[in-house]
This record gives sequence, C-alpha cells and structure tokens, in this order.
Amino acid sequence: MTDMPRPADGARFRLDYTINIVNIAAFMGALLSAGYAYGLLHARIGVLEVQMAAQAQTQARQVDLMERWVRTDEKVAGLAMTVDKHDARIERLEQR
Repeated sequence: MTDMPRPADGARFRLDYTINIVNIAAFMGALLSAGYAYGLLHARIGVLEVQMAAQAQTQARQVDLMERWVRTDEKVAGLAMTVDKHDARIERLEQR
C-alpha cells in the first residue's frame, strides 16, 4: 500500500521557457492586451482632460457674465440715483 504513487507525486506543471511559436504567440498576446489596456486608459484620461477644460471654460464664462451683471447693476443703481436727484430738482423748481 505504501509503494503506490499518489496523484500529488506525479509530474507537476512546469513552465517551459524554450523559444517556440506557442511561447512567442503568448508573449505577443500579453503585449497586445497590455497595449490595449494602456490605450483605453490613455483615451479615458484624454476624455477627462477635455471635460475638465470644457468645465473650466464654462466656469470662466459664468464668472465673466456675473461680473458684467454686477457692473450693469452698479450702473443701474447709479442711474437711479441720478434720476432721483433730477426728480428732486424738478420738484423743487416746480414748487417755486
């Protein structure tokens, strides 16, 4: 009973490093898949950069628009004060 070989004692899987067409094809496949993954990652990063640039440009436009609104509001407030002054002068002149 002790002389019988067990399945674990059999030939184990060993890597074969000889140069043959199967090993070359496996290496080329690994390079191809790594290149594909790198290409996908690079494309994703490019898309993110484009999106971030577009968002920054949109925010810059919004800030510019808000600054113009503030300047317009200040001009309107200044005109309203001028109109009030002229109205007061006209009322004084009419009362004389």
